[in-house]
Amino acid sequence: MNTEANRKLAVTYFEYITSNRLNEALEMLAEDATQWIQGSPRTMTKADIKQLLTWELGTFKGTPAFKIVGTTAEGNKVAIECELDAPMTNGKRYQNKYHVLCEVEGGKIKRLMEYCDTAPARAAFSPDYLGAALSYFGKVNSGDLDGAMSMLTADATLWLPGRGTLDKKGIRELYSGAQGMFEGKPSFEILGSTVQGNRVAVECEMKADLKNGKRYENQYHMLFLFDGDKIKSIREYTDSAPAAKAFGG
Repeated sequence: MNTEANRKLAVTYFEYITSNRLNEALEMLAEDATQWIQGSPRTMTKADIKQLLTWELGTFKGTPAFKIVGTTAEGNKVAIECELDAPMTNGKRYQNKYHVLCEVEGGKIKRLMEYCDTAPARAAFSPDYLGAALSYFGKVNSGDLDGAMSMLTADATLWLPGRGTLDKKGIRELYSGAQGMFEGKPSFEILGSTVQGNRVAVECEMKADLKNGKRYENQYHMLFLFDGDKIKSIREYTDSAPAAKAFGG
């Protein structure tokens, strides 16, 4: 292929991706094609590229706005400057600029080198773990146990002082039993939070009037560990004495 044909191949590849014509785009890649992305720890194979693109396109709400700013072609290499602007299903908006080097061999794209600002990508594509943890609290506090349980992995666990580790069934039974003891809806306040990777720590305070005539007040430090977009484990640190006094016989 000549230089102009290589340029057209590279431009069409990206146009196919952003118009959700993924199968046609993948046909333009060599079977042993690879892609390196700035900030990524490894080079991807064609199978990896397909998996990544399928996931990325699933995060966009509708068709993203894609603009080719400029191209430079020499021999079998094509450098593309482009911009992407896309609303996302998680409510965020992803905007970024790219410079991608494509190497063509035998009429197929053999290698891709993608350079971009990784900060907007991380901010847009990273799961909102804090939002998920707070949503979990909201569902438990409002009595929506089905909703809360849907946010847990099948093998999720909860550790709490005095009780040890509970499985998912035990978590539901614990919350269900506690809710039957409240007189009305308990007061629940978030005091602070810390997020690092897939770990979320939340400081909170609970106040509730109980059907036994007592009042329960306590502070908690909850540690959430996420697996994907689901909660894998919760560790609850609190003073067990107020609970024993309020909920005890």
